[in-house]
Amino acid sequence: MPEATATPEPESEPVSESEPESESASESSVPVSGDEAEAAIQEYLDSYGQTVADTVADTLDGTGITLELLARGSALVYSFQYSADIMEQLDSEALGEALESSLDTTASTYESLLPSMKLGIPELESIIVEYLDADGNVLASRQFTESE
Repeated sequence: MPEATATPEPESEPVSESEPESESASESSVPVSGDEAEAAIQEYLDSYGQTVADTVADTLDGTGITLELLARGSALVYSFQYSADIMEQLDSEALGEALESSLDTTASTYESLLPSMKLGIPELESIIVEYLDADGNVLASRQFTESE
């Protein structure tokens, strides 16, 4: 009889212990929904984003370009927008081409930035950099993920 008592206990314990562990393990390793990721990124932006935006705004002061940091799904978006005054002086098509080239040049910077940002925002999957004209039309945009 002691053998019968000992046999059910080990069988039932690993099953009940492994189920919750695998659930919690899978919860942390399974990607969160876009809404959950967006909420987490927005929370980060609400806490720290203004500091970053202010720092960049100081750099952009007087250029006719503004920066808005946004959460979009599981991406952090750096949205740069040109003022109407600047856009009047520029050819949108030529500017878009120049900005695309600039994004090619800076790709490794954003790709290498992502892993350190994920320490603060584990839900973050990518960084989007977009440049908009004064009306909100996209001049150039690129989504960056971790470089492998």
